[in-house]
Amino acid sequence: MFRVLARHASFAGTGTFRGKLFEIRGYPGVVPSTRRGDEVVGELYRLNNQAAVFAVLDDYEMCSDKFPEPREYRRDVVAIAAEGGIRVRAWTYIYNLPTGRLRRIASGDYLAPDGMRSRSSSIRRRWQSPVRS
Repeated sequence: MFRVLARHASFAGTGTFRGKLFEIRGYPGVVPSTRRGDEVVGELYRLNNQAAVFAVLDDYEMCSDKFPEPREYRRDVVAIAAEGGIRVRAWTYIYNLPTGRLRRIASGDYLAPDGMRSRSSSIRRRWQSPVRS
């Protein structure tokens, strides 16, 4: 993913999304929430070539038409509170399966101490949300 983002996107900062963050199987999953205080921290990217990025990311997240329903993730446009109090709409991959048996990450930050199942894990990913153009 790094190569795709390095080639077709630029880092735009961090932001928060009103949602709940869960540990799936060594990677994070976010679902929307209407409850105040439920916030998930993530990264924003400005896309230079949206079609190229989503062609790769949708397959990576297994939410393209190549994968059977129900898909683990879906890509939606959501409201993000970006740095400096700026509100943006951005594409986000939403976890699309039941969360009842998953461990919730209370901090909302996958890189925080409560976020990762193992501190030695090589997977260190927050949600990544391309800013909608």
